[in-house]
Order: sequence, then C-alpha cells, then structure tokens
Amino acid sequence: MLTFLIHPLLKTLAALGALSLLWGFVVWIDPWLGQSNAFWVQALNVFPIAATFFVFLAVTARPALALLTTMALTALLFYINHTKWVELAQPLLLTDLFLFPQVLGHMDLLSSYINASLLLGLFAAWLATCVLFWQTEPRWFGRRGQVALMTLSVSVWALLASPLGLSWYEKQEGPKRPWAPIAEIEAQGWLAAAIRAAHTQLVALPEPDPEAIAAIKETLPPNWLGPAVDLDNPPDLIVVLSESFFEPRYMRQADSCTLLPQWCALLEQGQWGEMRVPTFGGNTTRTEYEVLTGVPYQTLPAGVYPYNSVVLQPTASIAWWLKSLGYETTAIHPHDRYFWQRHRAMPLLGFDEFIGEQEFGPHTRSGFWISDHDLTKRVIDRLENRSDKPQLVFAISMENHGPWHGKRPNMDEDKRASLPSIEGLHGRGDHAYRNYLYHQRQSIDALNELWVYAQTRQRPTAILFFGDHLPGLHETFRQVGFESGFEPLTHPVPYLLLQNTASAAPTWLPSASHQLGFWFLETSGLPLPSDYAILSAGHQLTQTNDDPPHWALYPYLMRLDPSQWTEELCEQGKLC
Repeated sequence: MLTFLIHPLLKTLAALGALSLLWGFVVWIDPWLGQSNAFWVQALNVFPIAATFFVFLAVTARPALALLTTMALTALLFYINHTKWVELAQPLLLTDLFLFPQVLGHMDLLSSYINASLLLGLFAAWLATCVLFWQTEPRWFGRRGQVALMTLSVSVWALLASPLGLSWYEKQEGPKRPWAPIAEIEAQGWLAAAIRAAHTQLVALPEPDPEAIAAIKETLPPNWLGPAVDLDNPPDLIVVLSESFFEPRYMRQADSCTLLPQWCALLEQGQWGEMRVPTFGGNTTRTEYEVLTGVPYQTLPAGVYPYNSVVLQPTASIAWWLKSLGYETTAIHPHDRYFWQRHRAMPLLGFDEFIGEQEFGPHTRSGFWISDHDLTKRVIDRLENRSDKPQLVFAISMENHGPWHGKRPNMDEDKRASLPSIEGLHGRGDHAYRNYLYHQRQSIDALNELWVYAQTRQRPTAILFFGDHLPGLHETFRQVGFESGFEPLTHPVPYLLLQNTASAAPTWLPSASHQLGFWFLETSGLPLPSDYAILSAGHQLTQTNDDPPHWALYPYLMRLDPSQWTEELCEQGKLC
C-alpha cells in the first residue's frame, strides 16, 4: 500500500520539478523578463510553455523527453526572436507564422542571417538524445493516462485562447501600442505579450467612422479636380525603390559628397527631401505599401505584413488612380515573384503586369542579387516597347540587399578596395560598410543612367527615387554612431525627384513615406482623387512631422474600392 502511494507522489514531485525547471528557464532566456518581475507576470509567461510541456508529455509518456523537447522548442523560438531583433529591431510576432512557407522556400537568403551549422549541430544532438530517451526512459502511464493528459493540455490552451484567458493578460499594466509591440513586450515579457497579441493580431482592419468621413469630405472644394484634366501629353512616371538606400548625412565623421559624389551631383538637378519610414533593416513591403496607398503602416493592426494580411482585395493606390487616368501600370522586381506575396498583391494594387525574377530574362548579378544596372535596362525596355499610353513603372531593386558582413560574390575587388570609408571604422564594421557602399554607388550609377535616358526623351518623364529603410549595418553604426537626435530606427531616408521638363517647385515636401506617392503625382502635374487631395491639403497645412488633421481618413482608404475613383471622374464630367 505504501509503495502504491509513494509511486504517484514521486511522479507528482517530478512533474513539479520539471515545471520549476521550465519556470527558471523561461525567466532566464527571455531578455525582457527577469526575477524582478512580479510572480504573476512570470506565471503568465510560463503558462504557455507549461501547457506545451504537458502536450509533449501526453504524446511521449516520458517526462525527460517531454522536458527536453519543450526546452529545445522554447530555445529555438527565442533564438529566432533574437535574430530578428538584432537584424530588424523587431520582435518575433504571431503574424510571422504567415511567412513560414516563404522561410522554407528561401533558405538561401535567410540562412545568411543565422548560424546554420550551429543549428544543424544542435538539431542532430537533440534528435540523438530523443532517440536515447525514447529507448531508455520508462513510460509513466498508459493510453488512458495519455488521453487524460492530452485533454488537460488542450483545455489549458483553450483557456488561454478564451476571453477569460485574455482577461488575465489584459490586466497587466503597461503600454498598449499596437504599432509598437516592443513596448508591451518590455513591460510583460515576450511570451505573455505573444498570448495577448494572438487575440488581436488577426482581427479585421480598423472600422472607418462614417460621421468623421462625411465631415472630412465636406472640406473638399467643389473644384478639387481642377477646371480640366489635360492628359493630351501626360508624363511617364518611374518610381524606383532602392533597396536599403540611405544617405550618411548624419553619421559622425561621414562626408556624403566624398562617399557619394554622383549622388550629390544628382541632388542639384532635382527636388529632394528626407522622410520617415515604418521599418529598419528589412520588411520593404511596409514602405512599399505606404508609398503606393498613402496609408501609414502605423494605422494597421500590430505587426501585420501588408501584402499577406491587408491587400486581400482591390486596394486603393496611386496605380489604380493612374489607370483611371488612362495609364498602363507595370511593377518590376528582380527577385522571386512569390516572396512577400507580391505576385498576388501587385495586381490587387492596380498593376497590369508584375515582372519578377522568373520573367526578368537575361541578367547579371552584382553581389548576391540581380544588378541595379539590369533593373534599369528592364525599365528602359518597358518604356521603349509599350503602347502610346502613358506609363507608370514601379521598380523595386534588389542588388544592395544584405547581408554585408561576409564575402559577397560577383564584385570587382579592386574597385571595392579603392572606395573611401568613414573615419573610425575598422574590422567587421569597415568590411560591411565597404560592401554596402560598393552597391550603393552601383545603384546611383543605375539612377544616373536612367536620368540620362530620360533627358533624351521627347515625352515628359518624371523619376522618383527613394530608399525603403536603413541597412542592417549594426557593427558599422555601433563603431561610428550618429549625430545627436538620430539613431538607426528613426533615421530618415532620402527621396529625389528628377523631371526632364521644367516644372514649378513643389508647394510642400513629404516628411513620411505614406505621403510620397500622391505627392509625386501632384508634383508631376497630375490631378488627385478626392481622398488624396484632402490628405495633400492637410499635409500642406501642417508641414511638420505631426499627424495630419484627417487621420480618420486612413481606415476608410484601407477598404476603399478603387473603382469609386473612376466614378468620381465621371461625376466631375472628366474622362468618362
């Protein structure tokens, strides 16, 4: 009888010991969680890991094996989170699960940012240990016990997913900023923030306020479209998103015109400015989405990838409006057309044709990726071989995509070695910056080539060139630093407008990427749809980094059917 009582008691004590070990492991491995956090905050972070442990225990009926697997899975999640945080200054979020198929399909790109050999070695060690435990560790219980424990585990997960479970996490103090999830994570730990985010990240887009929209629309002048829409000779429009392009204007000891002399020469020939972008080190589609739609990423649900979660139907954009004005629209990106779901999103954003790497044709590579020179050649071919309709060509470059810290193929090493650098750089920081600068100069050469071509054309042509975000040159930035008030996450990127016909100076300049697209149309002499006209007027009034007076318009724009803009033209008696 005593043996019968001791045996379950030992199992209970062992299970509690395993949970205590998991508790300490979670507190240790989470960089935003520590022993100083309240007991309840720690418990909220341990709950999902404990529930996972019981799932593995139910499946294997072996506690040591379940504990090892749970800890290995937790360590892997935090390693991925650490890598994303280092490279992009963004934590791992629930919405990253949508990218899992792309991760598997693009390991050549993503493996450059991780220690693949270490991970493979650890995986082999884990697998060997699992086999050993499976063969040597006795089962704790039979099938009935496994079913009972699995039922308990599923019930715990269901509780965490329920409104009651959410209420536990919502009670925690701390900022609730869906556009800045790191604030919540710092306040309550990554796992607790992930559970709370799971209840909110997959919700529908924010609902527009009909009364606010009606009031905003009343501010539109009756003649907002102008007395006439003259499209007898409209300009061809070329938009070039240059991968990781930034100007080192605010880096200490860096002289922009020494590092980028041709860029300085181009600035003197056009209109230029600087703007905030909603990302750092990656996530190009955030900036893309803002430029094309005029909607700030900040207004979307937390952490979403716009092309996966927002652009699910025809979405109002500058491309749709230009189609209403008779333009043909083409997007070109010399990379896998399926990455970031561009193959599906680009037509929904109004592009007649999307040319990815699969359709790109003969090309050369500079570094890892297709060169900006070849991208420029493809843009020129598109303009030369299309119909008489005006053209919008949206080119998304790839050449200067990271990583920069290792050796890159397909480079002129003598040319690279002769490049200037920044005082204070050395070792890994200098190596990475020279790699980056080599390709940055190539991108400027490609822009200059496009500009020289535009100046030979009879048709009016406008080129808008801009960077999507700062590069992830972490060691470079650490060694050199920035002037007071600037840091990699908030540093602006430049934009440059070049036109082959004389034009008046813009009446205002964008300060953020969500203003850039419709500003480009307006500055090129084209009319704007009513919604963009309202936003333009609001930005002209503020001319600061503050939010415009018509912030409520953005949820409406997210859902707007772009065919309504064509109806607007008809109502105004234009182009109908």
